[in-house]
Amino acid sequence: MKSGLPFVPGVFFKVLAVVLSVVAVGLVITMLVSGGLETRDIVGSLICAPLLAYLVHLWLTMGKDW
Repeated sequence: MKSGLPFVPGVFFKVLAVVLSVVAVGLVITMLVSGGLETRDIVGSLICAPLLAYLVHLWLTMGKDW
């Protein structure tokens, strides 16, 4: 039995790249609609993106023996 959190680096970094791309598009759309961004928008996005990427990574690797 393995101890610790499940982590598959290859899957995580691919998911992280997709999530960061979606975040970038979202920030651009927000900037076009509202006319600007606050520092807290960028910082919040950069904090939440890896967390979301890890959750998606867990969902994708769930039940698989890596």
